[in-house]
Order: sequence, then C-alpha cells, then structure tokens
Amino acid sequence: MDFLKTISVAASGLKAQSGRMRVIAENIANADSTADKPGADPYRRKVPSFQRHFDRDLEANVVEMGRVAIAIALPSARASIRAIPPPTKRARSSCPT
Repeated sequence: MDFLKTISVAASGLKAQSGRMRVIAENIANADSTADKPGADPYRRKVPSFQRHFDRDLEANVVEMGRVAIAIALPSARASIRAIPPPTKRARSSCPT
C-alpha cells in the first residue's frame, strides 16, 4: 500500500506541475498579444496557484492546481522601472603564472 500511496502523491504533484507549465506556456505565447478591439484590454499574465488537501482514501496530503488568477499591472510599476547601465570594462591584470 505504501508504494501505491507514494505513486499517487507523486502523480498529483506531476499533474499540478503540468497545469503550471500549461499556464506558463500560455503566458509566453500571448506575451505580445494586443487587444482585439480598440479600447479593450490586452492579454494579461495568468498566475497559477496550488492547493494542498488531505486525501482520505490515500491517507496522505496531495497537491492540485488551484485557481488561476489574472495579474493586474499597476501604472506605477512602469514608472519604477529604470534602465540598468551596462557593466564597466575592467582592465585586465597581468598575473605571473
């Protein structure tokens, strides 16, 4: 019974991670998507969540995909983004070998 419990718990984790990867793939695929109609909102990033619960049949904690929330971009977030200056070039030091 321990082997089946272990396999079932692992399978629940793999299923949850599969859902997470699906959401991430959708975010990447739609990153440059614009609004369908003028004045409509463009695609917004989705954020997956996980839920843990106790499975009475297995007598073990399992994990599953929870709600998928839509991230809301705040206007002040863009204002706080600053350009990062390129790294400065350092002179090579000659070390005796």
